Amino acid sequence: MGTESTSGPSTAASTTGIGPAPVVAIIDPPDGSSFVEGDLIEFTAMVTDNEPGLESSVVWSSVPTGVAGSGPSVSTSDLAVGSYEVTAQVTDSHLLTGSHTITILVDSVGAIVWLPLDEGTGSIASDASGSGNDGTLINGPVFVANGPEGSPFSVDFDGVDDYVDLGPLDVTGSGLTVAAWFNADTFPGSSRDPRIVSKATGTAEDDHVFMLSTVKSGPDTRLRGRVRVGGVTTTLIATAGDLQTGAWYHGALTYDGTLVRLLLDGVEVGSTPLTGAVDQDPGTVVAGAAQPPT
Repeated sequence: MGTESTSGPSTAASTTGIGPAPVVAIIDPPDGSSFVEGDLIEFTAMVTDNEPGLESSVVWSSVPTGVAGSGPSVSTSDLAVGSYEVTAQVTDSHLLTGSHTITILVDSVGAIVWLPLDEGTGSIASDASGSGNDGTLINGPVFVANGPEGSPFSVDFDGVDDYVDLGPLDVTGSGLTVAAWFNADTFPGSSRDPRIVSKATGTAEDDHVFMLSTVKSGPDTRLRGRVRVGGVTTTLIATAGDLQTGAWYHGALTYDGTLVRLLLDGVEVGSTPLTGAVDQDPGTVVAGAAQPPT
């Protein structure tokens, strides 16, 4: 009995997987850069992806609005005083999306001080603004490997008497911006009012030249700002933005000679009218975290 042998062609399935999402990096300006109102600011992004030419498809946006456009670079000179979160985003042909966000600060004058707090060790917080106003860590705050927006470090304060001493800094005229990233373990006390940045001689309202802090507002915890003009301090409490423990926030207090504003993560959460030059007090230091005793 014969046998029949058959053989068929050899086949193999081959599939091509969809690659990872594009990687976007805003390469200019650096995160945390400060500018003066009216400056021409150019933003440039780089895209890394298997699909070539995606730089031309980058879409730019900001919170609050002001930066917009498409392509590898956009520029503007129309940003008002305040803090901006600027995002570059791109989507490839597989509908995979990558983005990168930075924070910039626009002030009415050049930045007096900018502390990245990324030294990682020691007791000096170096001023990256170019103004030479380094801060000194007082009473034992420590660097920890937990920073916002990709920063390798932040500074952990004990909530009692730790602070960064910036010396007796004053502003000239009617322009002021105070901004900081913060992450609270707790909002202590019945008023939930730890200071973030302040220049003050006491706790009474008119003791404050300026301050950015939190405060209890009804059942919520909100941002609070203070600015003193002509010996009288104006207090503004945010009308939105309930703060939680264990989360990073970017808070900002701005004053442009007509309005005091509070911004939370780039979104305005309160404003009130005010005119006049910010008071000066060369005998009082500016402090990050707890205000030192006077």
